[in-house]
Amino acid sequence: MMLSPDAVVEYELKGKSKERVLAWIHGARRRMLEMKREALRRDFDEEEVMCPSLQVRIDVQREYIKEAKVYYEKIGGKYVMNANEQKAADFENAIEHIIELSVEFTGHDNGERRTFTKEGDKVKVVRDELAFNKMTEFEEDIYSEWSWDDVLEVIRCCYLSEWKRKYISHEMLVLDGDYWKVEVKYDNGLKKCKFEGSNCYPYNFKHFLELLEWNI
Repeated sequence: MMLSPDAVVEYELKGKSKERVLAWIHGARRRMLEMKREALRRDFDEEEVMCPSLQVRIDVQREYIKEAKVYYEKIGGKYVMNANEQKAADFENAIEHIIELSVEFTGHDNGERRTFTKEGDKVKVVRDELAFNKMTEFEEDIYSEWSWDDVLEVIRCCYLSEWKRKYISHEMLVLDGDYWKVEVKYDNGLKKCKFEGSNCYPYNFKHFLELLEWNI
């Protein structure tokens, strides 16, 4: 059974000094990073047997950290973000300025790209089938009820802000396999942001595709 964020503060942090609370936050961040590293060692199609799943444990750990930071500020601390946290915060603050999301997944001999483009409050979705050096473009009907806010919610709830820019398998002998790429474009002059990988994925990449109605 996993504790709620409030319970973690109550039973593990309440009454401790600012220094001890800050040390707990740093330790919790290290634990979350280690779980993400564990996820990188798993195959894309590997089924988890542990409950709660690794994805759930990572997401819950993030909520623990958020609540602990609130408590730290409440008792007089001033939390200072490191470079990675600041980069994630900058990405999250700019999400409302995203006007296009492009997602590509390519296997051995074929692949697909889906481009989500903002059109007012609505979204236009175009799917490109990439196979045998040919491209077939057509609109994807399954998104007829989607709004642009639905797209932004996927980006938020999958924490793209925490993704690394590049994921490469440590198996150096792998010369082929899967390649993926995710790009976002902005309307406020920010440079296009790109994430990509080869045979290696963020811990919640499959969930990201599922939320985009994409079954690999």
